[in-house]
Amino acid sequence: MERRLVLAGCLFLIFFSLGCSEDTDVVKAEAELKNIERIVSSYEARFDAIPGLELSDNVKLDYEIMYFALAVVEDIYPGVEMSADNIVRLYKVYNDRDSPKLSRRVTTPNEILMELTKFEDVMEEDLKVMERNAVLYSNTVSVLTLSSGLPNLSVSRKDSTEEYFLEYEELKLRYGSMKMAVKNFSGDKVLRQVVELRRANKAFGRFIRFIIDMEEVGPINPALSELYPSLSDEEKVLGGCLGGLGEEEQCFGSGAWEHVIHPLARGLREELENIRDW
Repeated sequence: MERRLVLAGCLFLIFFSLGCSEDTDVVKAEAELKNIERIVSSYEARFDAIPGLELSDNVKLDYEIMYFALAVVEDIYPGVEMSADNIVRLYKVYNDRDSPKLSRRVTTPNEILMELTKFEDVMEEDLKVMERNAVLYSNTVSVLTLSSGLPNLSVSRKDSTEEYFLEYEELKLRYGSMKMAVKNFSGDKVLRQVVELRRANKAFGRFIRFIIDMEEVGPINPALSELYPSLSDEEKVLGGCLGGLGEEEQCFGSGAWEHVIHPLARGLREELENIRDW
């Protein structure tokens, strides 16, 4: 009788021990899986919080102002009535671009050209904002890209823990998909656009001041070819005029507009067309 009791007790201890071991693995797997779920959820929240990145509406309007201002300059011939199409477009984008640094009271092409001598500073402020946004965006993406992988479940895979391993595989797939996607995110394109637009803004500022100064103090070479070498041929005609070597019909009156100002405006506008890829 005693031997039977001892044997039963041993069997009870063996089964109880096995049961405790299995329960311990389940409890451990459950705790580890909850921790992994928190990691994935945290990553997902940061992933979803990454905003879309593109040039701001203000920067796009700045571009349109430069583009249509150059088109208007191409339309101007002294003593000839100019086309209304481009000036109407310029007024529209100018009025859409609400800036305290730009006057709202402009009614003629000359007035708006005078206002645009202030425009370079306005656009530069917009570009600085985009530059900061692109850097912040790139830094956020970099942090997510460099995030470490998920920890593995430390328990054995068996019948009692199988469901936890299946859930883990789903989490791992979800996490991996986000990691792969974030590798394609970058602020580099916008940063390149900012560089190109900053160069265009500087060239545009020089060109507008060149037109205004030409009426006030005589022509001064805007040196656009320093920024766009493609405009060097157009500047040669201007250089000849400034050096007293140009032909009179190309250097004065309507001839100057046709042979000096229009080619520079057209060439600069073509450079703007080359960088519009948003």
